[in-house]
Amino acid sequence: MGRTIRSILAGIVVGLAGLHASHAAIVSGTYTFNATGFTTGAPTDPVHGAVSITFNNSLSYNGQSSGISLVSSNIGLDSTVEFDYFSTPDILVIGGSAAGVMNSDPSSRDFALYIGNASTAPMVTTFTYSAGSGTVYTASTDSVTFAPAASIPEPASLLLLSAGVGMIAVASRRKSTST
Repeated sequence: MGRTIRSILAGIVVGLAGLHASHAAIVSGTYTFNATGFTTGAPTDPVHGAVSITFNNSLSYNGQSSGISLVSSNIGLDSTVEFDYFSTPDILVIGGSAAGVMNSDPSSRDFALYIGNASTAPMVTTFTYSAGSGTVYTASTDSVTFAPAASIPEPASLLLLSAGVGMIAVASRRKSTST
């Protein structure tokens, strides 16, 4: 194989490696949820809403309030929205911070949404909420969808892609000057 072809292949590999590596672990988008069939006496049924979030799925988080915002909900929340993420089983828990993300505080308006396979094929495992009346209500049927945010290349990706394209250009120029 000629030196020029090897240079071109090396440039392509460097460029493609830069595009893939930087986005492998970032999850960014909106989780939209719907929960119905709550226990008797639930003041709101169904409950629905959406949460915008960004996290690195190779890391674990506990009580994280940055990188998340409540986009919409038909139930109130008395505290800030936070999340916990467990990277090994790929479980995301979203909820109010009143009793900790993983619990619904019965004395305040709060919720806890457990999502399995959060970064691959999201599915709700549990949804609970409280309206501040001293009772926690659990859904019997729930669903979640994930809409990823638009992908924007990071500076490192663009640098590696440029290096790959530059190597191809140099190899092509060498070939044209030698013939």
